[in-house]
Amino acid sequence: MEWIVYLIKSAGVLSLFYLIYIFLLRGETLFKGNRHFLLSGMLVAVLFPLLKWTRVTYVQADPANSAGDFIPIATETTALTEVSTSLPWNDILFYVYLVGVLALSLRFGFHLWSLFRLIHRRPRFKRQGFTYVKVDREIKPFSFFRLIVFNPEMHKAEELQMVLAHEQAHVRQLHSIDLLLSNLLIIVQWWNPLTWLYRKSLEENLEFLADHDTAQRVQSIKQYQLALVRASSSSFSPMLINSFYQSFIKKRILMLNKPDSKQRNFLKAALILPALAVFLWSFNVQEEIQVIPSDPVTVGQGYPPAEAGLTSTIPGADSDVQAKLATTTATYPAVAETIASDDSPAKLATTYNSYPVAKVSSETIVSDPILATGYPTQISKVIVRIDKNTSEAQLKEKQMYLKEQGINLDYDKLDYNDQGELTGISLSISSDNANSNYNINGDEPISEIIISISDNGIAIGSSEGSYRRALEMQKRYEERAAAAEARGYARAKEREAMMAEREMEMKERLAAREEELARRLEDQNRARVAMAKSRAIARTKDQSYAIAGYSSRGGVTIDKDTTDEELARYKQELARHGVEFNYKRVKRNDAGEIISLKYTVKKNGEESQTSIKSNGQPIKRTRIGY
Repeated sequence: MEWIVYLIKSAGVLSLFYLIYIFLLRGETLFKGNRHFLLSGMLVAVLFPLLKWTRVTYVQADPANSAGDFIPIATETTALTEVSTSLPWNDILFYVYLVGVLALSLRFGFHLWSLFRLIHRRPRFKRQGFTYVKVDREIKPFSFFRLIVFNPEMHKAEELQMVLAHEQAHVRQLHSIDLLLSNLLIIVQWWNPLTWLYRKSLEENLEFLADHDTAQRVQSIKQYQLALVRASSSSFSPMLINSFYQSFIKKRILMLNKPDSKQRNFLKAALILPALAVFLWSFNVQEEIQVIPSDPVTVGQGYPPAEAGLTSTIPGADSDVQAKLATTTATYPAVAETIASDDSPAKLATTYNSYPVAKVSSETIVSDPILATGYPTQISKVIVRIDKNTSEAQLKEKQMYLKEQGINLDYDKLDYNDQGELTGISLSISSDNANSNYNINGDEPISEIIISISDNGIAIGSSEGSYRRALEMQKRYEERAAAAEARGYARAKEREAMMAEREMEMKERLAAREEELARRLEDQNRARVAMAKSRAIARTKDQSYAIAGYSSRGGVTIDKDTTDEELARYKQELARHGVEFNYKRVKRNDAGEIISLKYTVKKNGEESQTSIKSNGQPIKRTRIGY
């Protein structure tokens, strides 16, 4: 879910910039400052969510607390995972987001391709550091980095000079960079409506900035404003470019005539700083809790040993136990300890298989005879002990052993008294599913520190009660896991039945869809045959034929003598048969005969557009069927 958190944080930062711009800066004529503010907003929205600070909180341990003998220090642990068959919403959201990103990336690539296709192999020339590209299409003048694209046939000479001056301002100030960055931000945050509004505001400010620069270079601001009004046409304009024509002409003219704002007004932008500080403090600060131990805790003799120095023989034990002990001693001398506090050979033999000693397998099976639990429990993969007599060389040995188990142990701030006893140490422990920090410092020798690393996390304790608590926690964990597995199995069966039912519904829908497509295909083929017959009839009568339907049994005929009243009547007649007939550019000669006509015929979503020009001669008869 980290990617969702990042996107939400990024959208939040961008929204802060947008709201401050809309309410405090948009009405000012400080266009350069506004441009820098909007650009900074995009960059900060991308980078700020990645910043993180750690706040350390020290907690004094309470030895009187019943849980004090088992102090979990892990800041991250692996939570109990239930077997669930509910919809994987995280995956669904990710794929929905990915579809949006891919769609907008393809759209962005298509616009770039269309732009390069438009200017490819077009006549161009350089003048005063600008590259001009001439095109013959009805297109709005625009700039893209160092290129200025225009159609010289669409403008008068005086107007063209002002248009090019406007585009030169875009090129000099590198406005194309702003547009590309805003479009890339749209791809990443396509789901955030404020991102689209942010890009629009950025584009408006760039136009204000170019207008302001152009107004200082032309001879008459009034003539430039008139050029803006005359140029506001609906000609084609590619995406990703700075275009001279924009739909907010009125707003641009108002900004041109607005008095210059005072520079100190831009200080309002500084409000973004406390807003960002509150954002960082609220969402980007992680708290780390470090426990300061209280008075040393004395460990009883019944405490299970954990490491270093296990003898290879036990008097009275059978040969199988002796072999196991010998293997353990030879393989892991750093994780065993002499078990000789009990004179009973049988108790010692039981102790070997009972107490937690790290083994080659992925987990250690523990059954505590002191607690008389009577069931095997998966609890600790690794148990390590550190006491006042632990030397730095022994710490290094423990560090190397843990590294072999995939666990990182870092230590520093070692303090020893005059007797060579350890009085202070700082530990940092991490595994695949957990990490811990532990600090202790004082004048007295440290009490025994037991580090237990398991699937449930990392724990540090200093009494035999830690084992009792760990066993109880592990038992509850197994009970919950079994219950979760049962619930998951039932849900899986239910989901399997639902999926089978949905599969049947989809098959029925697919069959209905195929039947509908077949019917439409048959209708289309019948229409094509009818249209071909209609065209053939028109050619035999030396007529041009406008296809408006599937039948040629009815219609109207237009010739050189058709009057305007007849054209209006034909339009009404065709409309009664479901045919939309529109005409324009009717030209006649001195005799009143039609010499030119353009009309459009549309029925059932099919449209035909025809232009008839006879170079001054009367037109031929034209048939429009319905």
